[in-house]
Amino acid sequence: MNDEPRQEIVEADVAGGGAVELANPPPDPSWGGMQAARVWPRSVKAFAAAAEAMATLTQQTAAECSYVVPRDGKQIVGPSVRLAEICASAWGNIDFGSRIGREEDTYVIAQGYAYDLQTNTRCTFEVRRRITTKEGRRYGEDLIEKTVNAAQSIALRNAIFRVVPRALVMPIFEKARQVAAGDVKTLSARRAAMVQHFGALKVGPERIAAAVGRPSVEDLDGYDLVTLRGLANSIRDGLTTADAAFPAPSPAAAKPAAAVTAPKVEGSDDGPGF
Repeated sequence: MNDEPRQEIVEADVAGGGAVELANPPPDPSWGGMQAARVWPRSVKAFAAAAEAMATLTQQTAAECSYVVPRDGKQIVGPSVRLAEICASAWGNIDFGSRIGREEDTYVIAQGYAYDLQTNTRCTFEVRRRITTKEGRRYGEDLIEKTVNAAQSIALRNAIFRVVPRALVMPIFEKARQVAAGDVKTLSARRAAMVQHFGALKVGPERIAAAVGRPSVEDLDGYDLVTLRGLANSIRDGLTTADAAFPAPSPAAAKPAAAVTAPKVEGSDDGPGF
């Protein structure tokens, strides 16, 4: 038997509407996996190099590594589930996954887990998401499925980032944001692609500019496009809506939205080309 003590972290996300009952924990990993981790231990230096190489392979990949969601007048910025998957792959000797713990009439509970086979540390993270409108009407099947997928992504991401040390993740996250910002040579074309993408969501240029505190889309720089891409990722993944991400601007001059690195760390087509 494994003689190392297990360090187990069990957390619940209450942002979706109160505390959640924890479901049964996922099954323990195989003894063979833990033995292999002892024979082939990870190198932290090799992890950092491999994760950064994958996260910055292309500008498109780098843009997938962050999410942005509006909350209380601020923009919460953090490493996405795509970066969590990259980090888990590079970290090695880790078992991770997600599943639906329970579906009720008004909400679903998703469970993500990550088990470090080398250090015998496990995190189980559960997320509750509402599946009814503000008026109490239950979502349709397609929207429920989208909500379920979003909940699983959040739970998986948070579990992985509780096992892979955040101090090692954040430099990779910042490097990916630098690559996603690009350079001035492609800025004009990427602005046009951004306006076209959000136009299909019925979000006009004035709302786009106001979301990042700019007077017009012509004033957007590369990091503004990174923020907007994060919003696009979050809308696609069901973390927010276009109306919530781009509220109609007030007559007063737009103020830059405060961006903070989220203390908790959110699927995938090729995404918009900006």
